[in-house]
Amino acid sequence: MLTQFTSEEINATQQLLRVSINPYRFNDSSSSQGVAITFSDISRVRHMELGMVVVYKQLRASINNALEMLDNKPFDESINVLILDDNPSYLAILEEQLSKIKQYKINTFAKTSVEEAFEVIEKQEIDICISDYYLKNETALGLIDGLVKYKMNLPVIVISGESTEDLTTLLLSYGALDLIEKKDLTPAMLDRSLRYAIRRNQIDKHINNLISENMQKTLGQ
Repeated sequence: MLTQFTSEEINATQQLLRVSINPYRFNDSSSSQGVAITFSDISRVRHMELGMVVVYKQLRASINNALEMLDNKPFDESINVLILDDNPSYLAILEEQLSKIKQYKINTFAKTSVEEAFEVIEKQEIDICISDYYLKNETALGLIDGLVKYKMNLPVIVISGESTEDLTTLLLSYGALDLIEKKDLTPAMLDRSLRYAIRRNQIDKHINNLISENMQKTLGQ
C-alpha cells in the first residue's frame, strides 16, 4: 500500500507536473521496501480551474451590471445581516461600513465563530451572511458546509485579506455568491454585493421552485 510522503508541483515546458514521493514496503518473503516517485500531468486540470475563475469574474460583472440597470431600487424592508469574523476590531469596522449604507435599513448581528453564527441563524431570520474567510481554527467553508447540511438557503459573501485564484475557485465550487478583498471594502461595494447576493439567491430560489412545480406536473400526468 502506498502512503503519500510529499507532493510538489513543477512547471516544465509549459506543463504543470505534480511529483509525488511515496514510501512502500511489501511484507512478503522478500521484505522489499523503497520509494516510488510518480509524475502526473495536471496542466489540463489547472487550466480548467483558471478558466472557472475567468468565467466567474465575467459572470459576476455581467449580473452586477444587469442588477444595476434593472433593479437598483432599495429593499422594501430592512434586511438582517449576520457578520462573522474572529477579530472583534474588524467586526466593528465592518459594522461601521454597513451603517453608512443609507438606501435601506440594515440590522447587523456580529459573531466571532461558526458555532455562534448558527445559534443566531436558529433564533433569528437572517437574510444574508458576510464572513471573513480565515476564522480561528476554521474557515468560512465550515459555515457554508453547515448551511448545506441543514438545508438552509442563506446567501454568503466571503471577505478575505487576499483574493487568490485558488481561493476564488474553491469558494465558487462551495457556492459562495461573492468574494471581496478587504482593501476594496467600501459602503458602495458592500451595497452592490448585498443586493447582488440577495437578488441572485431570490432568482435561484424562484427558478428551483418553477423546476419543482414542472416536475410535479409532469409526474402527475
